[in-house]
Amino acid sequence: MRRHLVFLHYDPEGHVDTAVLHTLRGFRPHVEKIFVVVNGFLDDESRGRLDSVADEVMERENVGFDIGAYRAALGRIGYSELSQYDELLLVNYTFFGPVGSFGDLFERMDASSVDFWGMTDHIAVTPHPILGVGTMPQHLQSYWLAIRNRMFMAPEFREYWSGLKNANSYHDVIVKFETEFTQHFADRGFTWEAAYSHERYGTLNASMEAPLALLDDGCPMFKRRIYFHDAVDRDHSGVAAAEVTRRALELGYPRAELIDGIYRRTPSRQLSTAMDAYLMMSEPSTESPASDESRVNVFEGDFWKSWLGEGQDVFGESGVVFRIGGDFNTETASATMRAARERALNVTLRQSDEVLAAIERDEQLGFVVPLVEHRSTDVLGNGYGKHVFQIGELTDLLGIRAPLEPDAPLTPVFGISVLREEAFADLPARIAAAGGWGSVAASVGGEGALSEMLDLLAADIARTSGFITAQAATPFQMRVSHAMLEQKFSRVASRFGPGPKSPFGGAIRANTPRAVVARWVKNRSPEAAARIAALERTAKGAAKGSLSSLRQVAKRVVGR
Repeated sequence: MRRHLVFLHYDPEGHVDTAVLHTLRGFRPHVEKIFVVVNGFLDDESRGRLDSVADEVMERENVGFDIGAYRAALGRIGYSELSQYDELLLVNYTFFGPVGSFGDLFERMDASSVDFWGMTDHIAVTPHPILGVGTMPQHLQSYWLAIRNRMFMAPEFREYWSGLKNANSYHDVIVKFETEFTQHFADRGFTWEAAYSHERYGTLNASMEAPLALLDDGCPMFKRRIYFHDAVDRDHSGVAAAEVTRRALELGYPRAELIDGIYRRTPSRQLSTAMDAYLMMSEPSTESPASDESRVNVFEGDFWKSWLGEGQDVFGESGVVFRIGGDFNTETASATMRAARERALNVTLRQSDEVLAAIERDEQLGFVVPLVEHRSTDVLGNGYGKHVFQIGELTDLLGIRAPLEPDAPLTPVFGISVLREEAFADLPARIAAAGGWGSVAASVGGEGALSEMLDLLAADIARTSGFITAQAATPFQMRVSHAMLEQKFSRVASRFGPGPKSPFGGAIRANTPRAVVARWVKNRSPEAAARIAALERTAKGAAKGSLSSLRQVAKRVVGR
């Protein structure tokens, strides 16, 4: 079958990652023409990358989202040229693939006699999840639409594109294009099919809610959105990005391309979790002596000031530095804090051989921090603490890539961490371009504040250069931490309604006598509960009115 691919690409910075190149190279054996339409612009390097794999690249003003891009591409190509092909592919950049090859997919779908097909479909939903009224029809998802000659050469196809209004937002694309395209042409007698139908997966949206099952069924792609969508929000469907990563890598998807495709849009902790970036260290044992600390590059003190402010060579010849902090007083620190610091040293400096081996194995591992355990800490969930209002200013000043981790940045524990020089190599130039150490420090509240903020941003500094961060822990530490987390979570979740999204959605379940009685009544008789609630609202309204009247009387009395 002769195929013509129209591939839509968009990046706000004009960048083309290696995952896109992998996709286009994967198409090459199966299509005769690759036409890339770019919404917006391309930097010079990215333009060269696309020119090396595509037959034609068209840059256009970023107007109309997918609708505007495809209409412009069809206009540039022309139906006279398209008439020579059996199948037109309208595909965008929002997935990773191929996992393996697109070959089996095309071979299977070539045997289908439908007029158009897609990779996956979305079930009909009432009410419409975006409009709030009516029904969103069952539809093929628009990241992959394959249209046969009988349909794309029909007058109805040209009329559709000439009459379709440009989208003005992401939701506009869904409402005007994605959810209506399938029904529009089905109503006109054209037949369609999903290569991987929702019926097999029992979900609304298999591409987001059943990615593992899709991969296991031979689907040659998985969605990028899995890696930057709210991980907690995806919990209801049991999707863990790390599982998707592992399965895709097992099936042959290249890890470097995956990281290159997600690091620019994914917060550092979410990126680390998605890549399963945990270093499982050996348990401390007298039978297995610790690493020889004298053979590694160790820094104690104010790391950032010494390096960026005073110009010390902190990385040495090895290109890796083990930080151990500098302001920890073992004489005055509590036993709890001393023990926590010992655990942090046990999984970094005292096992430096294992850490260095991990860094040597993984070219994209740039930063290692001890696991922040779920005990005796206020770090998790504390975000950027007292620096919350200045952190954005510093990231802008230094050009550190957003989005930042919103709740719990990956940070050194007691200043203990391991840095790979390559992951931080351009930081001195960033500091210099912002006016130098002294100027930057003055703008954020002093040298101490700047050092603290750089600790908070270290994982994102590494991510800006394309490196990931790993957390180091022993298996026993992980078990202890998880056990405490279970108890904490159970206690918090008991205040909320049931369901995987609790306690992250819904009203707080108070344990007052009134709340307990209200829940009992609602469980026994929802109708009675609704009537009581209505009466309660009426009574509260009357009480407010009476209170207001009493206040007015009091004002008049006082006024006299």
